[in-house]
Amino acid sequence: MIFNKVKDILEEYIDIDMEEITLETRLAEDLGINSYEFMSIIGAVEEEFDVEVDEKDILKLVTIADLLDYISSFTEENVLV
Repeated sequence: MIFNKVKDILEEYIDIDMEEITLETRLAEDLGINSYEFMSIIGAVEEEFDVEVDEKDILKLVTIADLLDYISSFTEENVLV
């Protein structure tokens, strides 16, 4: 499940209760992720899911749902289940 894997990645970079993360959670505003952490997270996502996030798409990744949708466009893995 992509959602759980993404939460596992986030847990490595931020100190927050993972149960509080929802699809509407905003990466920068709600989680307080700075630009260095964001790029590190993107790198971890690329490695975990064997995808390459295009630079022009990075600014579109505002919420957890945005990130899951992006990843799911490259994989057949279930997003939530």
